[in-house]
Amino acid sequence: MRELGVRFATTLDLLDRGPAAVVDELVPKCDAIYVSVDLDVLDIGLVPGTTLPEPGGLSYRDLRATLAAIARRGRVVGFDIAELNPPADTSGATARLATWLITHLLSELFDSP
Repeated sequence: MRELGVRFATTLDLLDRGPAAVVDELVPKCDAIYVSVDLDVLDIGLVPGTTLPEPGGLSYRDLRATLAAIARRGRVVGFDIAELNPPADTSGATARLATWLITHLLSELFDSP
């Protein structure tokens, strides 16, 4: 990614610098933004029903703040939630969390001017 000049942030970047600062640096203000949320970015304790759960991920609040900051950068024209693995989500906790992410992102989009 570095060789190709792709800009990115790690989980540690978001935790150390905060979602707003990272989003302001990486997401240009524009008329059309597509958001793809990979649930694997969240801590394993929150999303046991993902394909590749890992410890040390973001909290729900961190991800929600990141999505809110993205919504302020321009018009979100679409989004998706990836890596929900229903067979591994025996309690349904990951599906519920994904539903809340969708709800909160839509709330940000409809509250934005």
